[in-house]
Amino acid sequence: MTAMPDGAWTRSGMLVSLYDQTGMAGEQFRKLQVKLRALKHATGDRLSTIVVTSPLMGEGKTACALNVAIALSHDQSDRKVLLIDCDVRKPRVHSFLENPPARGLLDLLDGRGTLKDLAMTMPGRTLDIIVIPPAGDANGDRPHSLPIEKLKELLKSLVPHYEFILCDSPPVLPTADAGGLVNICDGALMVVRAGVTPRPATGKALAAIDKTKLIGFVLNGVPESRLGRYYYKYYEQTTESK
Repeated sequence: MTAMPDGAWTRSGMLVSLYDQTGMAGEQFRKLQVKLRALKHATGDRLSTIVVTSPLMGEGKTACALNVAIALSHDQSDRKVLLIDCDVRKPRVHSFLENPPARGLLDLLDGRGTLKDLAMTMPGRTLDIIVIPPAGDANGDRPHSLPIEKLKELLKSLVPHYEFILCDSPPVLPTADAGGLVNICDGALMVVRAGVTPRPATGKALAAIDKTKLIGFVLNGVPESRLGRYYYKYYEQTTESK
């Protein structure tokens, strides 16, 4: 097998950490990466693997996972960041890449390639991405759920090579995979969309995962003019409903 060629991004306006770094949204992801690094330091370097999930579909978790990964990789660190698409039913990370690879996570878990074969290195060479192609694995197969134990062992083998590993997870309520991913990772970010995610759904999603792993919420889709006010109102009402 030959090494995966370097990747390139699509010109998606959702990639604010890449194309709008000085804007309000880009600034929020820069703040988040600073907080994640501070938390990693405070926990004695025990925050390496992070799940990015959401209560329901359509809340922007994949775009958030990509933006967090890009923001982390832009820091002048001597260690790399890895983003893995772990949504076997509706993978989307590949849609943000020019010429996405035809093989990815499922092939790696089944031993049909190495990290060097299957991880795509993005411009700047500080971020690697492992996708799930739309067609599934190299044979065109796609499981209904993740082989969690295999993924657990894979993550364990990858941790020494990366500062952070982010897993773009399926949403919590429609699938069982998200809960399993939270169990095998060090922490979790929950993405909720302003004006879209029902608060009861957020409460149910929190009840379905190990809340001790929850790092915090990423409130997505907030108009810039209401950023501070909307966040505190949503947070207060959500915590009251727990």
